[in-house]
Amino acid sequence: MRLISPSASQRDHLANAVERAWCHAWGALGYDGATQVADMPNCLRVLTPGSSDLLLNAVLRYRQAISVQRADLEAVIAPFRAAQRPFQWWVRAGAEPQHLSAQLEALGMRVWGNPQGMALPLTGWQPPAQLLENVSIHPISSNVEASVALRIICHVFGLAPLPMRRWCVDNPSFITYLATVEQTPAGALVQQIRDGVAGFFHVAVLPLFRRRGVASAMMAQALRHAQRQGAHVAALTASPMAEALYQRLGFIPCCTFHLWMPGATLMSELMGFSAWAG
Repeated sequence: MRLISPSASQRDHLANAVERAWCHAWGALGYDGATQVADMPNCLRVLTPGSSDLLLNAVLRYRQAISVQRADLEAVIAPFRAAQRPFQWWVRAGAEPQHLSAQLEALGMRVWGNPQGMALPLTGWQPPAQLLENVSIHPISSNVEASVALRIICHVFGLAPLPMRRWCVDNPSFITYLATVEQTPAGALVQQIRDGVAGFFHVAVLPLFRRRGVASAMMAQALRHAQRQGAHVAALTASPMAEALYQRLGFIPCCTFHLWMPGATLMSELMGFSAWAG
């Protein structure tokens, strides 16, 4: 049954699911030891000393009962400074401790985007009646399919292939799906199911197949797979262009994230660059 008008408590429950999905996803990057995952009471910190890609270095779910001071931030980011690695910091609007945003700005972080968190209760969910019948998805089952899915995701989102492999191909906690239209590769997505939450990431459709119902059909089949694997809620973050698509599938906007990235000065500090170098 579709949840039409969620109460404040239901919306908060869905927002928690979205945040958990992202924390589960980043936390799973520690599978081979190359990424250091610190799941602490006040935050989740993910550091990859061998990579400066922001996809592999992040702080999420920061909480504390008292007002945030600069020293609190420095304690969290000390390993990034030591490894000379930049990081992104995800803040869930309305759930952040007092003065966190002000301290992030004073540190030299800047808001890069405000992705919309959306969630879909899967109990009793049914896909829309009208979906393309010539679209099919399946988990990748060969190195060739893995390479095709990876190329699609990197092309659509402009991402580097090496860090993306850690999410899509190499990480045993994720399932990467390849979508085809009449046996022609058209899209891909990444899914992780943990504690009943199906997180969806990097949902990508090639430009040639957009605005034809491919994304809706691809997601509907992936949601059905999630139901069969025991997930009771699906969670993702959506760009403004994709929000309407997900809402047609039944997803509910439930929270907003502020995605903070290092500004130019802080980036130079973190990477060990000197104004006098060169």
